[in-house]
Amino acid sequence: MLPFATDILVPLIVFMAVTDLFACEIQDDTIKASLMLPLTRFKVMLSKTLAAFFTGCIVMLVMMIVCFIIQLIGGMGMQRMPAQVMAYVLDMLPIIGIAALAVLINLIAKGPTLSMLLCIAVYVFFKYLNLYVSPVGQMVFTAYSQWHRLWIGSLLPMSAMLPKLGIILGSVLILFTLSYIIMDKKDF
Repeated sequence: MLPFATDILVPLIVFMAVTDLFACEIQDDTIKASLMLPLTRFKVMLSKTLAAFFTGCIVMLVMMIVCFIIQLIGGMGMQRMPAQVMAYVLDMLPIIGIAALAVLINLIAKGPTLSMLLCIAVYVFFKYLNLYVSPVGQMVFTAYSQWHRLWIGSLLPMSAMLPKLGIILGSVLILFTLSYIIMDKKDF
């Protein structure tokens, strides 16, 4: 269930949450109410992005609990539970990159439908880029959506893992900064 959740389910839910929090509010002019609060645009954007991220994390936690219940009912036992919990927790990190990508697309697109379609198309393009253009594909954060496969049971040293973490965090930083620049320049 974890590959399905990290590759398909959670990104779609994050895209829907971000589209509702940004594109729908921009189209309905309800984002003005958020911007009238004594908060900076940065704080409004950060809180909405974190809300989408936490929505994805909650979906991951629900999936984890459901899988544990199914394993207990099926008589699988609890011996693999710590590794499975760690796998779910590790796979939550790339979700922030997916949310930051969705925010950027939602601030550029003109409507919610276009935003959602662009989110899916760009995600699929980047996700499967590493299958066809291997050296470039490893430089995109979506290549690490199943992040747990690199950490759990891996023989790679920590020094080989840190650049991959840097790719994820650097991508989030770049996407979030671009999103903030666009949001700051937008006239709502």
